[in-house]
Formats: sequence, C-alpha cells, structure tokens
Amino acid sequence: MASVLPTPQLAFSLPDADLSSLMGLSDASEVREWTEGKISEYKKHILTLTAIHNSISPINKLPTEILQNVFELVPDRRCTVFWMLSLQSVCHRWRSVLLATPEYWVQGINEGMCLQVWEGDPDSRSYFCDLFLARSKPCPLELNMGTRSSKMWEVLEGHFDRVTSVSVRATDEENLLDIIWIMRKNMKSLQRLTLKVYRFRIRQCWLSWESDEFPHLEYLEIDSALFSSTAVPSLRTVILTGERKISLPDLLEGLEACPSIETLRLRITSDQELDDKRTQTWTPDHLVDLPNLRRLDVTGPTSDVYTFLSCISFPSTTRVVLNIDNVTGTGQRLVPANALLHRSSGLYTSPTIDRLLLVGSDLRSTGQATMFSMEGRIQGVTRLDVRPASWILDINYLVQFLDAFRARMVAELAVSFHHVVSGLDGEFWGRLFAALPDLRRLELLSPSVESRAGKRVVAAHFLASLRAPERARRGSVSIAWVLRGGRDSTSQLEAELEDIEHVLSEHVRAEGARLERLELYVTTPQPETENFATVNIPEGMTDGPARQLVARRHVARLGDAASVVVIGGGWDSEEDKGDTGCSKSEDVCMDMTDEEEEE
Repeated sequence: MASVLPTPQLAFSLPDADLSSLMGLSDASEVREWTEGKISEYKKHILTLTAIHNSISPINKLPTEILQNVFELVPDRRCTVFWMLSLQSVCHRWRSVLLATPEYWVQGINEGMCLQVWEGDPDSRSYFCDLFLARSKPCPLELNMGTRSSKMWEVLEGHFDRVTSVSVRATDEENLLDIIWIMRKNMKSLQRLTLKVYRFRIRQCWLSWESDEFPHLEYLEIDSALFSSTAVPSLRTVILTGERKISLPDLLEGLEACPSIETLRLRITSDQELDDKRTQTWTPDHLVDLPNLRRLDVTGPTSDVYTFLSCISFPSTTRVVLNIDNVTGTGQRLVPANALLHRSSGLYTSPTIDRLLLVGSDLRSTGQATMFSMEGRIQGVTRLDVRPASWILDINYLVQFLDAFRARMVAELAVSFHHVVSGLDGEFWGRLFAALPDLRRLELLSPSVESRAGKRVVAAHFLASLRAPERARRGSVSIAWVLRGGRDSTSQLEAELEDIEHVLSEHVRAEGARLERLELYVTTPQPETENFATVNIPEGMTDGPARQLVARRHVARLGDAASVVVIGGGWDSEEDKGDTGCSKSEDVCMDMTDEEEEE
C-alpha cells in the first residue's frame, strides 16, 4: 500500500512500532491527529527524562543544610525580587529548599519595598512585600527604608516585633512624629536605629521616649537636636549628625543617660544663644563619666571641643580622635593645651605615649601657615589622633601641647612633612628634641624631593640632642629614613644618600662613636601620580632595584658611621634578588661591628 506521506524517509528514525502505525494511516487528517498525539506524548517523556537526569546531578547530593547556606549567600544589592523568585522555578527541590530558607527571603524585603521598583504599580509592591515578609519568618528584619509614607508602614503590620534595625529619613515634622510613634508602639526588639531628618522645625516636647520602650537599642545615629530626648541606658554606639545645634547641657544630659556607651562620634556645633541662656542658671557640678568608652570622635570649633572635653571623663584606654574645623589663621590656637588636664580625664590617667607621629599639612596655597596633625600610640595601639593640633612654627605651644597629652616621655618620633619641613629652622628642632629626653628612635617618613633638606636638618639636631651633657643614655639609638627612588634617574636618591653620610659622619666626629642602627627604605611613586601618602615603616612598599643599588654602592661607606645598616624590607618581586642573596621581603642587613671584629 502506498504511503500517504509525501516524503516517507522522514519517518525512518522513529521506533519500529511507531513507524508501523504511521505507515498504516490512509489520509492526511489521520496523520496530523496521530503526530499531534505523539508530540504531546514525547514532550511528557522529555520532561520525565530531564527530571530523572537532573535528579542524579551532583548538586542534588548536597545535604539540604549546605544548599540552604548557599542560598543565604546568593542575594546581593543587584538582585531584583523577580530574579530571587526565579530561583524557585529551577526544580522542585530548589523550590522546597528555598521555601524552607527564610534567610534567603529576608534579603529581598528592602528591594521589594523600594518605590522605584514598583513605580505606578502599588498593588504589586504590596503583594511582593507580603510574600517576602511571610516567607522570611521568623528572621529579624533590617529595614533600609529611605523616606516612607504611612502606607508603607501598613505593609509591615504584624511584623513589627521582628524589626531589629531601621534606617529611615523623615521629610517633615508630621512624618517624623509618625515614625517615632510607630517605633515606640511596636518595635520592642529594635537594636539599631538610623534616623535622618530634613531641615524643618522640631518641637522637642513631642519626641521623648522611655527606656523601657526600647530595651534592646544599642546603636543610635540621629540628629544632634534629638539626642537628649532619645538617649536610653542600653546604647553602646551613638553617632550624632545633622546641622541642628544642641546646647551643651542637653548633650551632657543625654550622655549621662547612656552609661554603657562604647563609641561616640559627634560634630559639636553648639547654639551659643541657647547656651548663654541656659548656662546662666546651669553649671556642671560634676564630670559626666563614660566608663565604657572605647572610641571618642569629636569634630567642631576649638572652643566647643574644649568646653565639651572639659565636662567628660573616660578610661585611659579610650581612643580619642579630635577634628578641629575652624582653621582661620596663625594667631589662633587650635586645641587648648590644657583641654584634657582634669585628673579624672582619660588622657590624663593614660599610660605614657611611647610613639608620636607628626604630619605636616601644607596650606601655603591658601595664604596660611603650616599646621601639623598628631597621632600618639601606646604599645602599637593608636590612642590619640588630633587633626590639626597646632601651628607648626609655634614651638612654645607645641611643647605645652605635648605636656597636655603626656607625650614628653615619648621614645619614638615619626615625622612626615612632605613640603614644609625645610622651612623649619634648627632652633625649632633643637628645642623640640630637648623637650623629649627619652627619645631614642627617629623616623623620617616623607620621600618627597621638597622634604630632603628638612630631613637633613631634623636628623642633625636629633643626633646633636643625644650629645647634650644632661642627656642620659638609655638604650640604643636608631634612625629610619625613607628615601625617594627614581623610575628613570637615581640622581635624587644618590644625593640624599650623600646627605645621610654627611650627617652621620658629623655625628661620629663629634661623638666619637657610630650610630647604633640606620634603616633605609626606598620608595618610588607610581607613574600616574607624584603624590606620597605618609608611610608607616612596617607598611611601606620598597623599591627593589633601588634597594639593591643602595646595598651595592653605599652600605660600605655608611658602615663607617652606623653599626648596623638595614636596607629595604618590603614586598619585592623575585627579580629583586641580587648580589646580597636576600630573598623577597628580607632586609639587607649589614652588621658593621661584626665585620670589624673579623678584620
């Protein structure tokens, strides 16, 4: 019997049983009906075979707990709610695991609440927020809400008890009161609150809350003007923001309500008119003690910083960061030298600072003199950071300042004046080193060309101070000197090495003995910049080829003036291995005393 198919060979790849059935059909309508049925049947077989194939894939052998951990790490800020939902369509197992992983769904809530995602489609936003909130139970909610209307709060109804963190911005007073009322009434588990407000009038009497309303609140970032009304005993971190002014009595009142505070960061912009009115009848009868404070970061004008610090006390281990922002001219003292001299002050009772870093700031482009910032360390841990601390040329004030911060017994001094050190005369450095009787180590950190002459002056006066009759010898003396390498020329490097030889040779002639230890660190700026950041010796990246040049040409000559010469010591490439045989990140260290004994 002739086949109804115009091209019978198309059917030859079918199974024999299907081929026999197809060839027995007599007209085109029967063929179409038969093929449609087979297509549906084969599609079901394909889905079944695909499921069987996927069921034995390696990922399906993973324990459910591991797969859950993977899903927890998948979402990030770039993942939309639609993408997150799409994962549940990959396979039946993925869907079942995802539905049992609330940590996955909780990460999509902030995206689901974003107005831009659902602009013009509020019903979809409400649906997806409800979906993600339901699937994320019982995970804590950390909400980054931006500006939100009362309708958005309605979406969270029934989930407020899960909220542990809120970041929200109030657009007006009514919105602010709405936010605070909702939090006071519903968010008993709140641990972190960031509340930002636009510039509108605030009536303080409406804002206060009680400590039992937020028994777990540990982190508060809020406008300064709201702090005294919102302080609670459980707070550990307080960050005061905004441009509104706060009176000193209100600030201290708020701090006194936070005995557990560990971190305090604020910008002091006091309301002088308000302070004048209140301080007529208010005087601090005691210091506000912050016994658990670990870090204090204060920014503001000199007088306000001084007044605030005069009213508080804190432990000796507190790290203090002062940022003075009213720099106007050389006649102004930036931080009063006696600002922290209360006997109960943390800095007064702190251990003696053993390492001091002075960093110069070049303000010549603004027509102002140069200032320095100061960092003090105790046993390698930063305890004091003042930016800026004083006008650089006022040596009398600088010495008073060191006294105030108990830095006169410092053993290590690091200096970094990239552009201005050459402008300081020998008298300045002579008086400074005379004021530091225990100083045994000097670090000259600036590799800039402009600082070369100044470093020579500093080193010479440091060595001269060691020869003073009243100076007692206590331990070995060392100098660490950061030099500038060169991408195309080593002339600057060679010239500064000659400076070092000259300074040390003069010391040998005057003292009759060599410097105990000299450390040289050679660094080169990147091609795209000529600027240098302040280099801390343990962190500096040395220039390998330049280091080898110094080792070959200058170590022997420097050995006439120093017992031990150390060169480099950074993270160099393998190609930097040279004549010294040092592997990478090793120092080129020459002990000249041993060489003399061998001779």
